[in-house]
Amino acid sequence: MAKKESSQQASEQQEGKVDRIDNALQKFSDMLIARMEQMKESKWKKGWTDGRTAQFGLPQNLVGRPYTGSNAFLCQIHTTMEHYRMPVYLTIKQIRDAGGMIKKGEHSIPIFKWDLRIKDKDGKKLSESDYRNMTKEEQAECTVRPYLKVYNEWNIDQTNLEEVNKEKYDAILKRFKSEPIKDEVGMYKNEAFDNLLKEQSWVCPIEYEKFNESAFYSPKRDQIVVPSKKQFNISNTPEDVFKDGMEFYGTTIHEMAHSTGHESRLGRDGIVKIDQFGSDQYAKEELVAELTSALIGNAMGFDSRIRENNIAYLQNWIGSLKKDPKFLKSVMSDVNKSSKMVLEHIDEQRRKLGEKALLDGSLDGVEEKNKNEQQLQDLKEEDAKKEVIAKVWPSVNNKITMPSGDILTVDYNKEKDTLEVAYKTSEGEEKVHCTNYDHSQGINQNLGYVWEELSNMKQFQEKETKTEILSQGKDYFTSLMETITSTPNSEHTVLSVKTLPELRDYYKGNPNVGAWINQASNKEIIEAGADFLPNLRYSHKEGRSLYNIEAAYSNINALYPDVVDNDAKRQIVHRIKQAEEVVTSYHNNIEEKFGKEFLMEKENMNKVLSRNDYQEQGQTIQLDPKDEKKYFSSYNYFQMESETAEFDKLKDAENYEGILALAKEYDQGDSMDLEHVETSMTPDYGDDVLIDDENYAVVYNNSVGGTYNLLRKYSENDIREAIERYGMPKTPSYAVKFIDQQMGLEKGVKPLVEIPSPEAKAVAKSFREDLTPQFTMPNGKVLDYHYDASDNKVIVGEKLNDGSFIETYVHDYDFALSKAENMSAIYKELSTEYQAKKASEEKKTPREDSYIQTDVVGKAKQIASTGVPMEEAEKKASSIVKEEVHKEHHKQEAEKDKQEKEKDKANQAAAEEKKEQQEKKEESKEASEATAKALTHAALLIGALSAAKQNEGIWMNKSQKGNAEFINTHTPITAYNNIMMNLNSDANKYKTNVYTYYNPAKENHMPVKQNEKGMEFHWTSWGYQNAMDKDEVITSKQFDKLPDDEKSFYTKHATRVMQNIYNVEQTTMNANNHDAYVEILKNKGAQLSQNEKEQKGKYSSIMKQWKELKGKHPDALLLFRIGDFYEMYKQDAKRGSEVLGITLTKMNESKDFHLAGFPHQALDTYLPKLIRAGERVAICDQLESKKTVSQSFDAKAILNKAYATAKEVAKQSGMQYERVMVLQDAKYDSKEDKIVVSGMKGEVGNEKMAALYKANDIYRAVVAATDTENRLDRSGRNNLLPEDDAKHEQLVRELAAGVMMARQGLPAILSKENEKLIPYWEREIKENPKLLGIVERDVNNAVETIDNLVAKRKVDYESIRGQLPGKTMEKPSKYSISQDLAKLPNIETKEIVVVKDILRKEADVILPAGASLEVNNEVPGMRKDRITIALKKEGIDDVRFYNAGGSLGLNKPNSYFQGKEVTLNNLKQYELVPHHTLDVEKQAAPKKEVIIKNFQAIKDDNGRYAFFIKPENEPSFSVYPAKEHLNTFYNVIKTDKQAIVHNALAQRYYEMATKHPDTKLDLITPKKVDVDMKLIERPSITSSAQDAKQKLIFATINGQRVQAPINKQQWQKMWLAEDMGAYKRALAAVIFEPMLKRGMEEEQSQQAVSESEKVEIKEKPAPENKVQETVTEAHRTGLHM
Repeated sequence: MAKKESSQQASEQQEGKVDRIDNALQKFSDMLIARMEQMKESKWKKGWTDGRTAQFGLPQNLVGRPYTGSNAFLCQIHTTMEHYRMPVYLTIKQIRDAGGMIKKGEHSIPIFKWDLRIKDKDGKKLSESDYRNMTKEEQAECTVRPYLKVYNEWNIDQTNLEEVNKEKYDAILKRFKSEPIKDEVGMYKNEAFDNLLKEQSWVCPIEYEKFNESAFYSPKRDQIVVPSKKQFNISNTPEDVFKDGMEFYGTTIHEMAHSTGHESRLGRDGIVKIDQFGSDQYAKEELVAELTSALIGNAMGFDSRIRENNIAYLQNWIGSLKKDPKFLKSVMSDVNKSSKMVLEHIDEQRRKLGEKALLDGSLDGVEEKNKNEQQLQDLKEEDAKKEVIAKVWPSVNNKITMPSGDILTVDYNKEKDTLEVAYKTSEGEEKVHCTNYDHSQGINQNLGYVWEELSNMKQFQEKETKTEILSQGKDYFTSLMETITSTPNSEHTVLSVKTLPELRDYYKGNPNVGAWINQASNKEIIEAGADFLPNLRYSHKEGRSLYNIEAAYSNINALYPDVVDNDAKRQIVHRIKQAEEVVTSYHNNIEEKFGKEFLMEKENMNKVLSRNDYQEQGQTIQLDPKDEKKYFSSYNYFQMESETAEFDKLKDAENYEGILALAKEYDQGDSMDLEHVETSMTPDYGDDVLIDDENYAVVYNNSVGGTYNLLRKYSENDIREAIERYGMPKTPSYAVKFIDQQMGLEKGVKPLVEIPSPEAKAVAKSFREDLTPQFTMPNGKVLDYHYDASDNKVIVGEKLNDGSFIETYVHDYDFALSKAENMSAIYKELSTEYQAKKASEEKKTPREDSYIQTDVVGKAKQIASTGVPMEEAEKKASSIVKEEVHKEHHKQEAEKDKQEKEKDKANQAAAEEKKEQQEKKEESKEASEATAKALTHAALLIGALSAAKQNEGIWMNKSQKGNAEFINTHTPITAYNNIMMNLNSDANKYKTNVYTYYNPAKENHMPVKQNEKGMEFHWTSWGYQNAMDKDEVITSKQFDKLPDDEKSFYTKHATRVMQNIYNVEQTTMNANNHDAYVEILKNKGAQLSQNEKEQKGKYSSIMKQWKELKGKHPDALLLFRIGDFYEMYKQDAKRGSEVLGITLTKMNESKDFHLAGFPHQALDTYLPKLIRAGERVAICDQLESKKTVSQSFDAKAILNKAYATAKEVAKQSGMQYERVMVLQDAKYDSKEDKIVVSGMKGEVGNEKMAALYKANDIYRAVVAATDTENRLDRSGRNNLLPEDDAKHEQLVRELAAGVMMARQGLPAILSKENEKLIPYWEREIKENPKLLGIVERDVNNAVETIDNLVAKRKVDYESIRGQLPGKTMEKPSKYSISQDLAKLPNIETKEIVVVKDILRKEADVILPAGASLEVNNEVPGMRKDRITIALKKEGIDDVRFYNAGGSLGLNKPNSYFQGKEVTLNNLKQYELVPHHTLDVEKQAAPKKEVIIKNFQAIKDDNGRYAFFIKPENEPSFSVYPAKEHLNTFYNVIKTDKQAIVHNALAQRYYEMATKHPDTKLDLITPKKVDVDMKLIERPSITSSAQDAKQKLIFATINGQRVQAPINKQQWQKMWLAEDMGAYKRALAAVIFEPMLKRGMEEEQSQQAVSESEKVEIKEKPAPENKVQETVTEAHRTGLHM
C-alpha cells in the first residue's frame, strides 16, 4: 500500500513538473505571439527588438554569464516589449545577494535549460560526472534522455538595484553601450564579421562581393549567396543608410543559420530533406533562421527586422504557437545549436581584433565587483576635484585671444569635467569646442591646451588680407596667360576656350586664381591677359585693346590674301580698308592722348580702353555712333514643357525679376549671331515682353503653346564692331545687312543689295504676323507664301517635308494697294491658272483611277461601306468596272471612226453615263455619310495608353462593361478586334461593348443615326485561289462542290477584310426598341463606381452649390468640376459653347436648362480662349477623392479563374506550374519552363483592387509562356534590336492579358514596370503605321493559343510559326554597334549621332527619345531641316533620320558601319559641332566564324550536363548550357535540322566563353592528386575480354601490373582528350591513388594481376565468376573507384 502511494506521489510530482514546463512554454509562446502581432500592426516597420532597445552584447545574468539560443532571444524580446534599459537578468537568490528586492507587481520570465536524465542498466539514476567517467561499453548500456528545466528570473529594471547601488547599475549599463561604427558611405559596419567574410572562415563558402539578385543558401552546393553590401544601400537619409548596413549583416546571418542545418553539421530536416517551399517543415526552418538572425543581430548591436519573404510565414508561426506551444521545444533546441555555432565563429574574429568574445559576456563577475568598488572610490575623489575647479573658475581670467584676432571665452562644465568654447562659423552656425580637463595640470596650462587646439583650426589662424590674395591671383593669371600663349606649339586646353563664362568655369577651382577670377569683372579679366587667348570672343562695350584690333585685321587679311578691287569683291576690299583705318585711328588717338611710349609696353598693348579714352583726340573711328537705338538677338529659345517649367512657375507667381535673373543664367557668353539680329523684340504674332533691362529681355508667346525667347540687347556700335571683328556671315539679317551697307556708304562703297524702304519694312512686319501664310487653291492644293522686303516681292511656293521651299510664283507688291487687295489679286491670278490646269487634268483623265485593279478596289470599298460583305462587294465592283471599261472602249472607238457623225451619239452616251453615275452616287449617299472616317486604331490605342498614367494603370474597360459582342449577327471576334471595340466604347463613353453592322441594323429596324462614325473591324476570310488565274477566288463551299481533279488547281487563300461597325448607342435602338435596349444595358452595361453612384445621388446638391457660387460671381463664367469634366450650366453654357465651339445640350429634357462641358485635361487650351474673348472665369474644382473602379465583383472568383487558366495552360503545354506562398509577382521561368504564381498583396479593405492587379499579373505570365522557341517564338522576327524586341513583347503581353480581363467584364491594368514604357509605345504606334499589324498578329496568336489550351485542343505551333516572318536578328552580337549607338542620343544635352558615308555622300542621323521623325514635329536644338542643311554644307546629299531604337531605329548589322564615320554632335544654328568621334571599325570588321571540330553533350562527375566544344587550332573546353538549349540539342538529333542547330549552339557558346573566359571548364582532365606520377608506367585502357561493355584501366605501379574497371563517362572522355596518353596517366593516378600513396602491401601484391596473368586472361577467357571475383578484390583493396 505504501509502495502504491509513493508511486502515486511520484506521478503527481512528475505531472507538476510537466505542467510547470508547459506553463513556461505557454508564457514564452504568448510573448512571441504578442511581439509578432505588434510587428504586424506596424506593417513590418518594427523589427524584433524595435531598434530602440537594441544593446551591444548577449543578455547576461548579474555574474556575467551570457544567455544563449532561445533564452537569449526571450530575454531580448522581454527587454524590448517592457522597454527595459538593458538585458540583464537575475534569479531571486542573485537579487537578494546584491542587497536588492523585486518591485511590487513584477512578474518573472522562464529561463530554460536542457538537462540529462541518466540511468544505468539497473534503472539507477546517475550524475553527469559519473556518466562521463564510464567506459564506452558502460555508457552504451545506460539510458540517456534530455529534458527541460525551468528557472524564474527577473530583469534588473524589475528590481530596486538602481536605487540601492546606482554606481554598480550605471557601470553595468555602460557595458552594454557601444558607439556605432560606419563605413565610408555611412552604412553600419562590423569589423569582426567583415573579417569572417574576407577570410571565408565560415563552415561553407559565402559569395558576397558580386551583384546577386537575392540571398539564399544552396544545400546541394553547400554555399551561401548574398547580394553585395552596396546593393543594400537603397535609402536616402543617413539614419536609414546606416540601417541598410544592418540589413546586410542580418540577411547574411540568416543564411548562415540555414547552413548550420547541412547534413554534415546539425542535419536539420528543413535543410536535409528540402521539403516543398511553403510547407510546415520549411516554415519551421525559416523560423529557426529568423530567430537566430534576430538574436545574433541584437547581440552585435542592431535590430533585425522580419525578412520580406518571411512575412508570409507569420500567420503560420502564430497559428502553430497558438495551437501547440510545445512547438517551441524543437525550435528552441535548433536555435540554441545554430546560434552557438555562428557566435563561436564571430567570437574567433573578435579575439583576433583584441575584442571580448560575445559568449564571454560583458560583465566580469567577482573581478568586476572589485573593479567597481575601486572605480567608486576614484569617482568620489574626482568629484571632489571637480567641486574645487567649479568654485574657483568664476574668478579665473578665461578669455583667450586667437591669432585671427578673435577673443573667445572658455567655460568649465562640472558635469562633463570639460573645458568648452562656443564660437560661430563663417556660415553663421554656432559650434562648441570641447576638451577634457586635466586635473594633473593647473588652470593656466589647461587654458593653454585649449588655445593650442583652436590655433590649429583654419578659422582662428592669421589670415592674409583679401586684397593681397586677390592681387596675387591677378598677377598669377597674367603670368600664366603669357607663358601659355608664348610657348611655341602649345597644346594647353585653355587655348580652346571661346567665352568668358567658359574661362571663369575653367579656373573656378584653381587654388591660385579661383578666388580672383570669381570676383573680377570681364574687363579686368581681359586686361589681365585673357585677350592673349586666340579663340576667346567677348563683347566690346567697354572698349578694345590694340592687340585685339590688330588680331581682327590680321584675321580678315588671312581670309582674303589676294583680293582684287572689282565689283564682285568690292565689299571685301571695303572691309579690309576699314579694318586698316580702325587700327591706324586707334594707334593715333592713343599716341596723342598717352604719348608715344605708351604702346611700346606689352602690357598696354593688351589693356582694354574705353572709347572715351581714345575718341576725343584726333580722328574718330566711328563716324556717327548711335548707341541710343537698340537691336535684339535671341541666345536661347524654350518651347518644351520640361524647359519652360521653371519660367512658368516664376510667371505664375508674377516674379518677373526672377524670370530676368534666370534668363541671365542661361547666357553662355557666345558671340553675337549676326544672322538673327532683329530691330524689334516682338517680331512675331503673339509676342509679349515680360520684362527687360538695359542689356536683356524676355519675350513670352502664348499663341504657340507658351514659349520663352531670351534676348540680348545691342547698340548699333556693337553690331559694327562685330562686323569689323568677324566679318559678315553668309545670310545676315536685314538689320545687319542695313548697318553693313551704311558702313560701306560712309566709305563711298556702293551697296551690293538695295536697302529695304520703310514701306517695305512695314509690309514685312505685317506678313510676319500672319498665323497661317497659306493659299488653298481650287484643286485643294495648299501653297505657302512670304514677302521679300529687299526685292519687294511676294513669293509663293510649296514647303516640302524636309523644310525646303520650292518657288512656283513671284508677284510684285503694289504699295498703292492694301495688303488684302494685293493678296486678293495674287489669289485670283493663281486660281485662274490652277482652274485651267484642273480642267486640263480632268479632260485627260476620264476617271479617278484609270488602273482597273485599283479602280475595282476603290469601288469595292465604296460598296462595302454600305454594309455589303467584302466578297460580294468585290464581285459587284468588278462587274461594274468591267462594264464601264467596255463602254469606254467602244465610245473611244466610235469617236475615232466617226468623230463628227457620231458626235451627238457620243454626247448622249456621256450624258447617260453621267446619269448612271449620279444614280449610283445617290444610292450610296446614305451609307457613305454614315461611314465617315472615325478614330483610327492607332489613335485609340495611344489615347488609352496615355490615359493609363492618370488612371492607376487602367488602360481599358475602366467602367467594367460586358465582353465585346455583336447584336443581330454571330461574328467571331478576334483578340485584337476585342481590344479595339473596348477602346472605341471607352473613348466615346458608350455604355456597352455591343456592336452591329450597318445593313443588319437597318434590317432590324434600328438604323444607324445620321453623321455617326463607324469603326474599322478586321478579319481574315479563307477561300481557295485558282493557281492559273489569281483573280479567281472561291469560297470553301464552292471548293467542296468541285470535282476532285479540279480541286488540285486551287490553293488555300487568305483575304484581309475590313468593314465598319457601330455601337448600339449609334443606332436608333433606344427609341425603336427601348425594352431591348434597357435589357442590354442591364446585362452588358458599365458598372457604376461607388463615386458615380454617390455623384448621381448628389447631383441636386451639386446644383445647389452651383447656384450659391453663381450668386457670389454673377458676372463670371463658372466652370464646375464634375468627375473628369468641367461643366457650364444655363446662360454660362450658351456663352461658353459659342466662344469655345463646343456642343450645347439640354439637361433633363428642359427647354431652358442648358449644359456644355469639356475634359479637365483641356483646361489649359480652353481657359485662354475664354479670357481672350473678354470673359471673367471662376473655377470650382472637385475636392473629394473617388474610387477608381466599381468593386461589385467577386475577387476570389476572379483569382480562381486566373489560377485555373495558368494551371491548365501549363498542364496542356507540358510546363511546370507552381503556386508559392511568398508574395511576389507572377512570372514565367524560361529556364525551368514553369509558370509561378502567388497569392495577392494589398492593403486591408482594398482586396478587390488587389485581385484585379494580381489577375492581370497572372495573365501576363501566361502570355509570356507562349513565347518560347518551341511554341509561338515571337521574338526576333520584327527587325528590332534585342532591347526593343523585349519592349514589343511587353506590349503584346499587356494587350493579350487585357483581352483576358475584358472578356470577364473587368478592367485591364498595366504593370507598374510597363507604365514606364508608355512613351516608347506611343512613339512607335504613332510613327510606324505597320506596327499595329504586327501587334494584331502576335496578340491574336497568343490569345488563340491560350483559348485552345484551356479548351484542351491541340495547338499546331509549327504551322503558326510557318506563317510568321523569318528571324532577322538571331545573333544580337552582330547588331552590337546599333545597340550601342541607340543609347547615345540625349534629349537633355541635345546630342545626336551622325553616321556618314563620305564616298556615297549619305548620312544617317539618330535622334534621341523625345524627338520625332514626323514632319513639323521638331525639338529646339535638333531641328531636322537645320540638320539637313548642316550636312549638305559638308557635301552630304542624302540625309536619313532614325529614332533611337524601336522599329524606326537604325537597326543595321555591324558590317553596315564599315568605312563610315560615326560622331556624337550638337547642332549650333546651321552647323553640326562634333565633340566625340566613335571608333567602330574594330566592331564593324567581319568576324571570321571559327570552325568547331567537335561539339557534343557530356556529363560532369556529378551527372550534370555540359557542352564539350573543340574549336579548330584551339584547346577544347566545356561550358554549362541553359536548360532550354540542352533540350534543343537533343530535340533535333536525327532530324534534318541537327547540323544547323548544333552549329548555331556551338558558335553561340564559343562566343560566350570567349567573351567570358571564366565560364570555360575542363571536364575532361581527371582531377589532380598528390602522387608521384613517375611510379605509373604503361597506362592503358581497353575493353574486358569477357565483356566488351566492361572497360578496364591497366597500369604498372612499382613493377606490378594492376587493373580496375572505369565507368562509361571516363571511357568517352578518353576519346575527347587533347593528349590521350596524358589522360590515361592522370586517370590511373586518380583510380590507383590509395595504392600509390600507401605503397603496395603484401596482400595487395598477391591480389594484383601480373602481366603474364593479364596475357592469359586475353588468350583464355576466365569463367564469368572469376572476373567478378577479381573486380571485387580490386574494389576491396581500394583500386576501384
